[in-house]
Amino acid sequence: MTHHGQSLALCRSSARDFLYCKPDVRHTAQTAVFPDPQFHASGEAMPGILIGSAFVTRATALLEPLARFATAVLRLEVPAPEGEGQPQASASHCRVAEQLVQLEEETGGIGGWLDWDLFGCILPDWSDREALARIEALLAALSGQISEAVSAGVAEYPCLQFSKSQILENARKALDHAAFFGPGRCVAFDDTSLNISGDQRYQHGDISGAIEEFKKALLLNPDNVNVHNSLGVCYGVLGTYEAALHSFEAALERAPEDVMALYNTGLSHLMLGDRAQALDYLRRASRIGEPVFEVAFQTGRLHLENGEAAEARPFLETATRLNPQSALAWRLMGQCLFALEAIPEAVAAYKRAIKLNPGDAEALSTLGWLFDLQGENPEITTIFCEQAVDIAPDNGLFQYRLGMLYLKQQRRDDALAALQRASERGHDASAEIERIITDQTEEKN
Repeated sequence: MTHHGQSLALCRSSARDFLYCKPDVRHTAQTAVFPDPQFHASGEAMPGILIGSAFVTRATALLEPLARFATAVLRLEVPAPEGEGQPQASASHCRVAEQLVQLEEETGGIGGWLDWDLFGCILPDWSDREALARIEALLAALSGQISEAVSAGVAEYPCLQFSKSQILENARKALDHAAFFGPGRCVAFDDTSLNISGDQRYQHGDISGAIEEFKKALLLNPDNVNVHNSLGVCYGVLGTYEAALHSFEAALERAPEDVMALYNTGLSHLMLGDRAQALDYLRRASRIGEPVFEVAFQTGRLHLENGEAAEARPFLETATRLNPQSALAWRLMGQCLFALEAIPEAVAAYKRAIKLNPGDAEALSTLGWLFDLQGENPEITTIFCEQAVDIAPDNGLFQYRLGMLYLKQQRRDDALAALQRASERGHDASAEIERIITDQTEEKN
């Protein structure tokens, strides 16, 4: 989603998910943007400044006749109050209030104390550029008066289809945008502010709300590649892969070398059943910039699923190097090496997979089978295959492997039962079953 030096991250927990840039914002949007404050400010401490809902009520009346105005929301970087009762305003709170009272006198606007660390103001007939310059000057003045940093976001009306009452909330979104640049910064509301707001909604599970924020961002800037990608991620999470693909392709039209957009386009094609197109985009993504785990992993996985173990190997080697804690990557590495008949290396890879995920039935079953190929103790090989069947009793292949190991140990009754279960679960073991029954019949005769 937003690019500000953040690393790529998966948007969900499964192995086939879309990439986005995960934001690192300390202050997230609230359900109620400005709750009524639960603190105390005497008239002597905070002269001339409205508090909480009183500010909102006054602002609503002031805005009604205005055709143009700017708003600002300021954050005083103070710790949250502790203990019971209503906390008192600090000297720093008073200095911020004094600056806003002075601004009121200059502009004919109003200022208010919105929450413990938040202040706001309305500037009639100002643009966001004018407000940005004036608020930056205010922050500079405060930096010489108090030790705490003060950050700010500004927004203007008119803007898109936002109502007058929403502009203060837009300034709050710009304030969250400012947090990317560190304390003491001031930012004007724009498409990136909406991108960040969409990210926050996404992180809180509000996918529909995130989509709406991203759509608004594209109205402000149709060429924002991150927003197109973020919108596609949301559609992908909802399972509307055609819409997701459309968004990712829009990102690629504007940035053909964007790794996230290439990867996500490939993944969308995969979800839609077009494996050839998926592999093409994944390979293109793998050739750009520094290696990315998800890109290497999915490219290797798709090659392996296509029966192309030799082509899969370098990608899976990259994936296990980039994320050595991925049990699934190690299991696929083992599967790849097994297909290439590199048995010792495959054993080592499966061991890594089981160490990271002791409940991986496929890795347990295959490791037991490989141990048998290496001539290991039959009891040890059988234990691994038995564990796999305990975890995944409905897997016909696992039942077949266990049955064949029992058969090698002359445990014919156990072998027959396991092989019959394998056949019932779709893995043909009819020849082995027939041989066991024939041998048992001959022995009885």
